[in-house]
Amino acid sequence: MIIGENKGKVIDNIKQATEEKEYNVKVEVNDPEVTNSEKKEIINKYLVNKRKISYKAKNELARVTVDIAMWMENRGTVIKGIEKVEHIKTGAIITNNHFNPVDSTIIRKLTKKLGKRTLFIVGKEANMAMDGLIRVYHELCRCYTS
Repeated sequence: MIIGENKGKVIDNIKQATEEKEYNVKVEVNDPEVTNSEKKEIINKYLVNKRKISYKAKNELARVTVDIAMWMENRGTVIKGIEKVEHIKTGAIITNNHFNPVDSTIIRKLTKKLGKRTLFIVGKEANMAMDGLIRVYHELCRCYTS
């Protein structure tokens, strides 16, 4: 992961991929590799758990926790150009170049500033095969499609 002991290697991988114009290759070190059948199993488990009351409670707790982390991480972040999107009253698709687990917190800050309560993040199924808190975050705060 880019935060931690493999940061230098990940940055080198990003540079190499960019030089080779390979913008969609994996650059993380030790990212989980999942087969198509494992992806299907992950998605099915997510869809079953998503309906449970315990999932909804954990999801709300995770969102509050992530919101607190977002405000702490982005205390000094200034969002410029917000007036260009304030008029949007429907849904929107926002993308970011995601090489750091906390970089999507800036997008979360933007949506909160716009008065949007819920942010759905689409991610790779393999993220739910990660270990520890990163997996929990992906499991509770993201929407997955295959």
